[in-house]
Amino acid sequence: MFWNLDKKKRNTRTRQLEQGALIDTGGRAAAAGFTCPVDLTRQAWADAVQWDGDPRVQDQDARLMAVMETAFIRALQADPRDTCIPFAVYRVPNTPQVSGAERIALSLTMGRGDAGEAIATIRALTDY
Repeated sequence: MFWNLDKKKRNTRTRQLEQGALIDTGGRAAAAGFTCPVDLTRQAWADAVQWDGDPRVQDQDARLMAVMETAFIRALQADPRDTCIPFAVYRVPNTPQVSGAERIALSLTMGRGDAGEAIATIRALTDY
């Protein structure tokens, strides 16, 4: 149905990365155990990883690794046929008013990249 779309109009992974809709985790994916690239949606990044506050309290790199490692562990536990794997992490919200950790629900989806390669995407529930 959608294969007839002009290539310029397709919402490819490359285009989503360029537009900031997806954030590539780079080498962090392999460090967490993944054998394919892993992206986070902008909302998942903002909710679970981004940190603008005091670096003594939280660290953005540590937050990213916590998300990646939790996603990887859940992927190992999931049925190999699953394409959407729910998981949760506890994180301190990126707001000055809150200092305690809160649970945030995320999901890991498996799909194909622009060239048909395996790609994992971590999404916030609000992305659906």
